[in-house]
Amino acid sequence: MHELGSSSGGSKWGRRADPMFIGDRLRTTQLVRIINEPNPLNSTSVRVTWQLRRIPAHYIDGYRISYRVLPDYDQSFRVMEDDSSFMEDTVLGGSVMTHEIIGLEKYTVYELFVRPFFRDVIGQQSNVVRIRTAEDGNFLYI
Repeated sequence: MHELGSSSGGSKWGRRADPMFIGDRLRTTQLVRIINEPNPLNSTSVRVTWQLRRIPAHYIDGYRISYRVLPDYDQSFRVMEDDSSFMEDTVLGGSVMTHEIIGLEKYTVYELFVRPFFRDVIGQQSNVVRIRTAEDGNFLYI
C-alpha cells in the first residue's frame, strides 16, 4: 500500500492511498484544471493542456476528454440531431497532460472538459472551456 505523504500529517490527504480512498477523492474533488485556452492546430484539430492538482499522477490511470459542438450565431441554420451528446477521447497515463483532438468540423465552436479516472471511477470534471476550430486554410486572392 502506498502513502500520499508522511504519517505525521504532512500529507494533504492524511490517509493511506487505498483504492477506495482514491475513488472517493476523485468523486468529490476537482483534481484537473485546463490551464490554457485550447489551441486550434488547424481547421479540424485542437490541442488541450491540463494540470493535475491535489494528487500525485501515479494515482491516476488516465483522463477522459469530453467535447461537443455548440451552436452559435454562425451556425444557427444547422439542425443539430442531438446537440447535448458528448464525444469522448481517452488518454492513458496519469502523467500525460496534453492531448490533440482530431477530426473536428471546420470553424466550429466546441465545449470541452477533462475528467481523471482511476480503475472504474471517473472523477469530477475540470473547468469547461470553449474553442472555435480554425477556418480552412484555402484563401482566394484577387
